Amino acid sequence: MTELGANPKRVCVCTDDRDADGLFMFGLDWVVREAVRAGVSTETVVSMGSLHPATRFHLDNEIGGLGPARRADLVLMNDALEPPSTWYGGELVVRNRRITPVLEAALSQPYRYPKAAYRTIKLPRKLPKLVPELPTERVVANTIRTELPGIILFHEKVIWEPATSWEEHFVNHDLCCVSVIERHGLSGEVAHGLLRNFGLKDGAVASSVGHDAHNLIIAGTNESHMMFALQTIQQSDSAE
Repeated sequence: MTELGANPKRVCVCTDDRDADGLFMFGLDWVVREAVRAGVSTETVVSMGSLHPATRFHLDNEIGGLGPARRADLVLMNDALEPPSTWYGGELVVRNRRITPVLEAALSQPYRYPKAAYRTIKLPRKLPKLVPELPTERVVANTIRTELPGIILFHEKVIWEPATSWEEHFVNHDLCCVSVIERHGLSGEVAHGLLRNFGLKDGAVASSVGHDAHNLIIAGTNESHMMFALQTIQQSDSAE
């Protein structure tokens, strides 16, 4: 747009994978300011963050502009392109960066989804094996190496000589096991892998959040600890 003069009419700006507290630093207002710094006019980039996405998703009859019967979801921007005040459905919910009594009352009674929405982990009665069979011959193992900071992963190959246990391989090559389990009640299948440079020396960690399928992901140094992590997540899901 700035170098080749492309028409911005169909361009939208957005944020992705932001935690709630991260929005204070890197919300849509930050994207707008960055676009202005890159040379886009203020008027254009504000449209790219409001009218354009509303039009793209066919919601421009409700949001993205001012007019009768629209929802009146508004953000006031100051000269520094910072949002001091916000209206939701015509109600002032943030004034000078502080929530108003209207929003305070709404936050005191958060919405509860139906109970089924909080019980989403559906695994087979017989839990799958979380660690593959130990190789008995010399093999070339494909591993995933993590590297901080960031989320970029690297593919590395490691030559394995026969060992008496997984732990021996893990210590020799700075590895741990990782398993991904289908958790939506479709197949219950499990995929195995190896993580390198993950920093896990003992125990296991697990998560039911993982874009985009959100299957269960478990990393550990032995199967008993990995199974304990899996069962802990199961109990948390059923107790909600």
